[in-house]
Amino acid sequence: MNEIQPIAKPFLFKGNDTGCLLLHGFPGTPYEMREMGEHLAEEGYSVLGPRLFGHGTHFKDLNRSRWWDWVNSAMDGYYQLSDMCSHIFIIGLSMGGALSLLLGSRHRVEGVCPMAVPYTIPIKYSDQLRPLIPVLSKVWRYSKRGPSDWRDKEAEMTHSVYDRRPVRGGAELYDLLSVMRAELPNLTVPLQLIYSSDDGSIPLGDAQKILDSVASSDKNLIIIEGSGHNVTRDAKRDEVFRFTSSFIARVMTEKA
Repeated sequence: MNEIQPIAKPFLFKGNDTGCLLLHGFPGTPYEMREMGEHLAEEGYSVLGPRLFGHGTHFKDLNRSRWWDWVNSAMDGYYQLSDMCSHIFIIGLSMGGALSLLLGSRHRVEGVCPMAVPYTIPIKYSDQLRPLIPVLSKVWRYSKRGPSDWRDKEAEMTHSVYDRRPVRGGAELYDLLSVMRAELPNLTVPLQLIYSSDDGSIPLGDAQKILDSVASSDKNLIIIEGSGHNVTRDAKRDEVFRFTSSFIARVMTEKA
C-alpha cells in the first residue's frame, strides 16, 4: 500500500451522543466529506470520516481493492463511532451512499442520508462481462475520467481524486451495488436521499428506484439544482449541509 496523501486522511470531531458517519465516494477521499463534517460538528454532533480502503494513496491500490474491503472500512468507522455515541446516522456520497444504505439495512442506526447514489453502473460492467474482468483488467487496467460536471470550479481545483479509473475497481463497485440492491428491502429506518438534477454521472431515475425498493415508511427525496455529482463540495453544498442537519434534528426530535 502506498503512503496516504495528506489531504486524504480521516477526520474525527468529538461532540454529543449523536454520531454522524461520513463516507466518501469512489475514487475520492474523506476530504470531500470534511466540510460537511465541520458543519455537523458545529451543530454539536460527533463526526467521523474514515478513509475507504485503496483510496487516497495511488490509483494502483484500487486495482487490489475488493468491495468487501470498502464495507469493512465503513464498518470499522461504524463500530468506532458506536463506542462513542448511542445514536448513529450514516451519510454517504455516491459509493459512500451505497455503503450507507447497506450498513443501514444491516445494523442499528437512527437514519441514513445517501447522496448521488447510483442504483447500478453502465453496461460495460454487465453480468455477462463481469466474470471476465479479472483477466481483462490485466491488459485493460485503467479508463479515463469522464468530463467534469462541476459548477464551482475553484472547489474542483482543490478536489483530490485519482486521475484515472481502475477497471477492476469499477467492477468491484458493480458488485457492491448488486449487494446493495439485494439489501434495500431490509432498510426500515428514516431515509433522506439527496440528488442533483445536474449530475453528469447519476440519473435522477436511480433515486426513485431506491425509494421504491426500501421498506422505510419515513423516506424523502430532495432534488437540488446547480450542482454536479459531488454535491458535498460543489456550488450548492451549503444547501446540502442544511438539509442533512435538518434531517438529523427532525429524526432525533421525533424519537425523543
